[in-house]
Amino acid sequence: MGSTPAVPHRVAEGSARGDPYLGDYAALGRALLDAHARTGEPRYLARAEAVATTLLAHFCDRRSGALLDAPRESPVSRAFWPEQPLEDLAGASPTATAIGLLLDLGRRTGQGQYHQAAAGALRGAARAAADDPLAASGYYLALGEWLPKGNTI
Repeated sequence: MGSTPAVPHRVAEGSARGDPYLGDYAALGRALLDAHARTGEPRYLARAEAVATTLLAHFCDRRSGALLDAPRESPVSRAFWPEQPLEDLAGASPTATAIGLLLDLGRRTGQGQYHQAAAGALRGAARAAADDPLAASGYYLALGEWLPKGNTI
């Protein structure tokens, strides 16, 4: 692999524009894991791991473990406040998709760092999810996948 994957938020006229968002990385990582599941090709798993590593480096709040919508240093986060994207709209929220990606990577690779990051993200989003549980159903599905295995947050 060698390089850190960069996922542009928009691609227009052959160039990337705009800040990256958690959902972009989570969706790409999920697609790569699905490709690995269908083909068994290790390159897809390796790419999913590279995307997850980049996702955690850019979007994980190191103090709380929460997954933020935009990197803390982005103009969006600096102008407003760091936000956790928990609301399920047309599908699972970016946070729920990212947590699912981390849980699946942990299962497939046996690397505890992914499970630890998923637990931190579940912990970090618990209060926000409790504020609007109907909008955060994807979060609760990810939590339901985590807790029966004897895990805590």
